[in-house]
Amino acid sequence: MISRTLKKLVIVMKYVKGYVPTYQWREGILWIEIPTGEIVDSRNIDPRTFYTMDTQLLMHESGAQHQEKLEEEVYARLRPLLTKNLRYCPDECLYTEPVSPPSTGGWYTRLIHGRTPAIYIIQELDCQDLQWLTIIDRTSGEVFESHPVHKYEGSALLPQPEEPSEFRYSSDIPTRDEVIGPLLQGSTPDITSLYELIRDAEIPHLRFGGFEPKESVRETLEQVVPESWSQNVREETMAFLSYVLSNPTPLGASVDSVSFSLRFMGSPQLRYMIMLHQLHLLSGHEENPRYLALMWQYEKLYPPKDSNEHNDGPNIAGFLYDKIARNAIYYDTHIQDYLSKMRKVKFIPAGIPVSKKDAGKSRQARLRRLMYFVGGLYVFGRVAHRRVGLRNMVYVGQKYRWPHQHIEYTQVLNDTMKQSRPTMIHSIAVPPDAEEVLLEERTRWLPVSWYVRRTNPRLFSAQDAEARINYEQLLASLESQYNLQAFERRYGIRGVVSSYNDLNRDDIRVMDLLSTYLYLFDIEFPSFVKSLGFGNVEQITSSVEKLTTNNVLSLTYDLSPRRYETLAILARGNEGSILSLFRALLQKTPRCTCLSLDSGRQYLAFVRSSRYMGEVFRELLPAWAEENGVKLTCSFSSTTGNYRSNLFQRLRKEDGTWDSDITGLLAQIGK
Repeated sequence: MISRTLKKLVIVMKYVKGYVPTYQWREGILWIEIPTGEIVDSRNIDPRTFYTMDTQLLMHESGAQHQEKLEEEVYARLRPLLTKNLRYCPDECLYTEPVSPPSTGGWYTRLIHGRTPAIYIIQELDCQDLQWLTIIDRTSGEVFESHPVHKYEGSALLPQPEEPSEFRYSSDIPTRDEVIGPLLQGSTPDITSLYELIRDAEIPHLRFGGFEPKESVRETLEQVVPESWSQNVREETMAFLSYVLSNPTPLGASVDSVSFSLRFMGSPQLRYMIMLHQLHLLSGHEENPRYLALMWQYEKLYPPKDSNEHNDGPNIAGFLYDKIARNAIYYDTHIQDYLSKMRKVKFIPAGIPVSKKDAGKSRQARLRRLMYFVGGLYVFGRVAHRRVGLRNMVYVGQKYRWPHQHIEYTQVLNDTMKQSRPTMIHSIAVPPDAEEVLLEERTRWLPVSWYVRRTNPRLFSAQDAEARINYEQLLASLESQYNLQAFERRYGIRGVVSSYNDLNRDDIRVMDLLSTYLYLFDIEFPSFVKSLGFGNVEQITSSVEKLTTNNVLSLTYDLSPRRYETLAILARGNEGSILSLFRALLQKTPRCTCLSLDSGRQYLAFVRSSRYMGEVFRELLPAWAEENGVKLTCSFSSTTGNYRSNLFQRLRKEDGTWDSDITGLLAQIGK
């Protein structure tokens, strides 16, 4: 029902009856045409202004819009409660909903799989449990859909990282079409180069001949690229093959490879494949890899399971990296020595270890700079939640499927994905008073007692993305018990932690920036740094040094393991056996994160490994657990949402305290 105050406002503002807003997005601001016909900054609209609506606009999964009459007229506050610059899929979108209960009209699925720039607008309604959602095209202002949603749906927009208004590296970055178009418009290369390209490739429809060079390079290459891939991926791989055919030599000494890569940023996968090719050329190999043969090998190993399997494209670039470059990069002595050295420091460098200037001095320096770039050298920062006055909590179960203000990440256990409500792992950051509410409500959220993360780069191997691990040694190490005190000493786990409150705006932004992977080559570009809200890179590096010195932030440097999988291990029972297992995983796997939940009543580990290694653990560990008084489950898991990129900024209030409003989470109880 409409409140008495709201009725009074509507009577005063009679012109709101029958009014339908129109929207524009200009320079990062939402403008609305108000009932007087004036177009105003939405932030300046009188909050007492309401208007009525009796019709909703929905988008069918086929991409067709349709209007429906509401059962009852609703009143909405014209001034938006929230606007977010995100993405949207206005076309056919047949994916399974990743949330439960499902979103109203399936809008959340179109957000997750969106490519079109869009603005999401949330407005308050007179209904207690509902809000009004409008989604518009960022360029034209066209309304895609506009309808009521539950409040927990509206809360799901809060943690979504926004799209940058303009490209982070350069204002004149080419679009995807501008990148791919020229590579596919040229004439067909000579016949010798073409037959060299398709040599050794097992192309089913060309086994008995039939390959015929056409007039254009696009028409020619369309014959040899897998047809089961989406059109976007086919175009990217054809453009890459065209580039390979027309670029038989490496870049010259005067061309910086990292800066050169920016001209392909409109198509990230194409960009990465081209830089892989440049790395191969710079390494001095006389022949190109059998790129096309590897692509068809990928198609054979990972065939589409259904018609939607390749809508977003297979990870061809990651597969080529595994086959062509991983070994050379991971076992380069210079890179390994650098990673070992950086584990002991409390600062970040202002870019890749081999600078643009140094790379111009020798071919070997150019090669190493490109290896750091292609290998994805990054820094990750783990924030000590208790040190800054927050608490970390984890939930494992089938509720709380919707993201909200305090969410850090969500993962789904793959073994349960076919169930109507699969098992999820959620991590949140909340202030102590909110933690108390969750504990008192018996919501099954468990406080994180301690956290340890370890990376062992020398265990990564290129051969079929396998790690060099002696499984017999690992299992033998599990026979002994390991006590908590020894574990805490070994991994620097502190008990009572004092609070550190001297955090300024730069510190909060840096905590967010490093909570997701920060690639070091990114901060070489001043425009990228400024897009993050910093005047220069020194603001970032000085803040990092402050936070690490005061034990707020711990740093990890690593290369990106592009095709490794995550194995989630849940354990409870004999503490000595579980800690023995955790010690072995931290020492003898490529990457491992271990958490103690609820003062050791339950334990959780994420092991980043090859598929083969994960299957070995799934086969061997349950038998070990049964013999050692441990209840244990192993399941591959997939990240369904990573919301760390703006976590601390969205939780930090103007007065320097942390947001404790967890209604977006509590509203999901019983849903």
